[in-house]
Amino acid sequence: MVSWRRNSLRESETQGGKRTFEEEFGNDGISDAELVNIGELCDTDEVSDQQMIELGEEMERESSPLFHFDFEPVGRPKKALDTVKKLRGTAQKRHLREATKKDNIGQEITRGVADMVRRVVETAKAPNGRDLQPNDRVMFNFSTKKFSHPLQTAKFTVEEIAEDTTRWETYLQTLANQLNSNESFDATDDFQVDRTIIAEPDAGGKTSLSILGKINMTTVLRRKQCVLPIKNEDDNLCLARAICLMKAWYHKDEDRDSKRYYRNLQLNPSVLTRCAKHLHTQAGVPEGPCGRAELIKFQEYLAPDYRLKVVSVRYPYCITYEGQNSGPMVLSLLFESDPEGGIGHYHGCTSDAAFIERSYFCHECNRGFDSDEYSHHPCEGRRCPSCKTLECGPKDSPPSLHCTQCNRHFFDNSLPVGTAKKSDPVLRNFTQSLQITTPLQPREAFFGGRTGATTLYHRIDSTQREQIRYVDVTSEYPWVNKYGEYPIGHPTIILEPANQDPNAYYGLMKVSILPPTHLFNPVLPHRQKIGSASKLTFPLCRSCVTEESLKPLPERNYICPHTDEERMLTGTWCTPEIHKAIQMGYKLIRIHEVWHFEKRQRGLFAPYVDTWLKIKQESSGYPAWCQTEEQKAHYVSQYQDKEGIALDPTMIVKNPGRKATAKLMLNSFWGKFGQNCNKAKVHQFSHPAGLLELIDDPLQEVVDVRILSPELVEIVAKRHVEDPEKGKAVYVLQDRVLYYDTDSLVYKWRPGESEIPLGDYLGDLTNEPEDGDYIVEFISAGAKNYGYVTLNGKCCVKVKGFSLNVRGMQQLNYDIMKENILDEIQHPLEESRKTEIINPVHFVRDPVKKKIRTETQVKSYRLVFDKRVMEVGQVRSFPYGYDRFDEDDNDLIDLLAF
Repeated sequence: MVSWRRNSLRESETQGGKRTFEEEFGNDGISDAELVNIGELCDTDEVSDQQMIELGEEMERESSPLFHFDFEPVGRPKKALDTVKKLRGTAQKRHLREATKKDNIGQEITRGVADMVRRVVETAKAPNGRDLQPNDRVMFNFSTKKFSHPLQTAKFTVEEIAEDTTRWETYLQTLANQLNSNESFDATDDFQVDRTIIAEPDAGGKTSLSILGKINMTTVLRRKQCVLPIKNEDDNLCLARAICLMKAWYHKDEDRDSKRYYRNLQLNPSVLTRCAKHLHTQAGVPEGPCGRAELIKFQEYLAPDYRLKVVSVRYPYCITYEGQNSGPMVLSLLFESDPEGGIGHYHGCTSDAAFIERSYFCHECNRGFDSDEYSHHPCEGRRCPSCKTLECGPKDSPPSLHCTQCNRHFFDNSLPVGTAKKSDPVLRNFTQSLQITTPLQPREAFFGGRTGATTLYHRIDSTQREQIRYVDVTSEYPWVNKYGEYPIGHPTIILEPANQDPNAYYGLMKVSILPPTHLFNPVLPHRQKIGSASKLTFPLCRSCVTEESLKPLPERNYICPHTDEERMLTGTWCTPEIHKAIQMGYKLIRIHEVWHFEKRQRGLFAPYVDTWLKIKQESSGYPAWCQTEEQKAHYVSQYQDKEGIALDPTMIVKNPGRKATAKLMLNSFWGKFGQNCNKAKVHQFSHPAGLLELIDDPLQEVVDVRILSPELVEIVAKRHVEDPEKGKAVYVLQDRVLYYDTDSLVYKWRPGESEIPLGDYLGDLTNEPEDGDYIVEFISAGAKNYGYVTLNGKCCVKVKGFSLNVRGMQQLNYDIMKENILDEIQHPLEESRKTEIINPVHFVRDPVKKKIRTETQVKSYRLVFDKRVMEVGQVRSFPYGYDRFDEDDNDLIDLLAF
């Protein structure tokens, strides 16, 4: 049975009755120091009795829940395979008290949802009608009209939810962060809830039941000679009895003694009982009802010679358990579940084909057939997965060691070492002192582009002839594919290399590296979990970005107090990035692992790029400076000299459609190489055994569970797991950079300062504003969130996630953005200012119903700046860990009043 803890709502408030001292005072969340402070406050004459009463009422309000959710089912639950049960409902919210300024709405909603989940799970039943057991799994989907995707829980056992384990509490905190970070979510919204229960197979051990499906059990035993009936003698040993009897049956035809032993077990219940108890002892399984956990232990003991397979006696004869070893002898067992939800019963089965009334039964695909042709089997017949032949010779297996204590087989002496670590303090201290890093994962080095703002507001000083320039790269991805250096062949993997010289390697390296403290634009990226999102930062201190990024902007500490060990970064980067970082002042501490490529090549994809670049360039027309025939001819000749591509003058005419096609082919080629292969995969199950195996796999993250029919379940699951040269302009310009993107840059320039050369060719930088125009005022609220005004009066606003059409520009434009950002900088509030943007016609895709609907969308625009740190009242930011601030930008605030 499951023991439930209630710490969200007081039991006396819901059920009445007196509470014990421990329930009332044992876990009130108030420390002894806080009680002392409250007592000292009460003793002072400055606080009146009325103020103390009001203070007590306020403290009681703040400690009580703000919301209460009632789960209302919608429709009838769906069931499948006697294992999965899914129910949809709505979580209707009630306010229990008035909200205060100190309330965290996201945490309060999560608190109410968690209490609702406990109540729903406590009253739920398994698919076969029994009460939920501690090892049964529960999953929830929380969704509202404001969420583009449901908030999917991980799979939790009933025991984890009942005991408020750390894993469950961690998920609740994640849910609170997602609610707080979702700008479109309103505290008045109700939830739509999908509850999925995945039940463990029932334990067996009861005396044989009276029915099998809808047929009397006695009739079944009489009709089916393939069934070896098992009877218990006031105990629960039917599984062990069935295994012992099936083992004897399997060997009965080998010799006369084996046949006599089988007949002895079949006719003498006392002998079979002794054999069953001996099996329990040898396998380390306590005597009693046996379920999936006990089957796994029996299978470990019987491996590698025997493979257990349990078939449900109820139609459609599901495989409820199947051993994972490929033992040559399959011991088939029948499981008779109790319709009342009680303990089931096991029997032996000498022929699966006869039991399901088929001519043949394939143990690979677990299906019965009436033909002996294996070509149409889902398992591709009896073909060996290695040599693809029908008859494959025996394969040598590595020698194994058998442990008499845990009854497991091992291929090495890892068990003695693991046991020694618990008993030998010297070995334990040695293993704890080891600094072991995880293996290098190549995708960890694929961070993506650098995007962010360094200065949130800047207006030019016209007296200094200052300009703000906006440049972007011409076809950056095709430039990399044509001129970039690519590795060739397979890498040589080097673990803990003796040669710690980074210049000796080319490829990927997992290293520990110490950043400098005075680099305005750091080199190496670091992916950090900020709220519900994983954001790419460029810090100088790992601990600063971890501790400060979750704090509100005014509360962040911009002075780094950490040691070098706390500042150090450990990660996987490409060797050109590491070489550039060392050049900029990073100190390499240790190389942990290297994927070294001996061969490399430039121009690997040049023919492909040239083919589509020619079409794109011709479809773009002539540049603006080509006005005469001589200039046009010079452009064609110069382009061939520069890129090696002969443009056709007759085809050089603006053609947006043709250009878009060529551009797609150029850019998507890079994207295909960067494609994330860890996509969700759809698995369909007609037997509980495979379904439970996937659910139990710790490397699989279950995304969704869908019941297609009572005999078929679908599960969606996935694995639970910038070119340094193009970014060199960021390091050259340093603090003159205002904003940067993957392929663009906004920076300030004054006469006499260095400037970036421009060009018209592949990989060259071009000026974004028109010729002769430049930016006079720039403002930004973070990555993909900026606006500017040019000298000629052009105003541009770009905000990711907001459709700034005619209706959108009326609600969010440059003036509104500027006012919002400057108010947040000059006069920050506890809760950041928001500007609501309403879209009356928003198209939404429902992934469950597979439909498109329209609804009114409300988004909130606000300052989101968490990739860097800044001092309150300042407009210039610094990377996390930057230990010195200049004071020359304090006078910029005086320029903000217009």
